[in-house]
Amino acid sequence: TQAKTLFPYTTLFRSDLGEERLKKAENFARRAPMVIAVIAKINHEVKKVPGWEQMLTAGAATYAIQLAGNALGFESFWATGPLVEGRELREAFGCNKNDKIVALLQIGTAAEKLERDCKPKDLSRFVSHL
Repeated sequence: TQAKTLFPYTTLFRSDLGEERLKKAENFARRAPMVIAVIAKINHEVKKVPGWEQMLTAGAATYAIQLAGNALGFESFWATGPLVEGRELREAFGCNKNDKIVALLQIGTAAEKLERDCKPKDLSRFVSHL
């Protein structure tokens, strides 16, 4: 297989993103040493597994990659939205019309380790028991 370069990065994103978002897109690939594109290759001919389930499977795989990276001490960021919806990026990854770019997953070592306080939460509004 042939590796595809994402530089110049801005040419792979929708040109209607606006100047500020295009600048963010330009810096996106430089913020982490690894960017993994996760693409759901939706095949509607597979009747046993509906398209929505194929999409969820790609999302679960993305989350598994995040968990594995975290277990190895890396941080990650899952990008979606306007960054992954452009025709140019879909073409760069060879997406078919049914394919969906589920994530651009950045993985690397955080420049700063964020310290978070563990605060007990009242989950009774969200959790019920039978």
